Amino acid sequence: MIKPYWSILTKRLKKDGTIKTGLTIPYLFGAYRILGFELNNIRDLLNYILDSQATDFPVIEKCDIIQHDVIKLEARNVANRDRKKEFQESNKQTGNKLFASYNTNLGNSFEKVCAELSARYLDRIKEEKFSWSQKDTIWKKFEPGEIEIIQSVK
Repeated sequence: MIKPYWSILTKRLKKDGTIKTGLTIPYLFGAYRILGFELNNIRDLLNYILDSQATDFPVIEKCDIIQHDVIKLEARNVANRDRKKEFQESNKQTGNKLFASYNTNLGNSFEKVCAELSARYLDRIKEEKFSWSQKDTIWKKFEPGEIEIIQSVK
């Protein structure tokens, strides 16, 4: 089973005040690459997330602060109760579920979610601009400090 790096990074960055809601798709894609995972596309990233087991469920939601899709943590009982009618993809082996909030307009199947996220973020990923700068309102390459934090979770 894959260690839930997405969850560990989210908790760490929320605790230190770097983020408020969750991590963007490009950020997680770049982080998993730095951690040594072979990712060919966003589908691979989402599968790695589903193949891990954390205490919370991953929820893709549009962050009202940065206006980009993020994967946030949500308590399992809350997600199971409040997101029953939203799209969800399950992994029976890990017991993990990935939810896509209505506010993302990503679609109602795993294929559609992957395709829409790719349409939105693949150019950033190809340019290796994984980090959103709220101050400058642009995507940037990881800074050395960000890489250091990512590497510290392994």
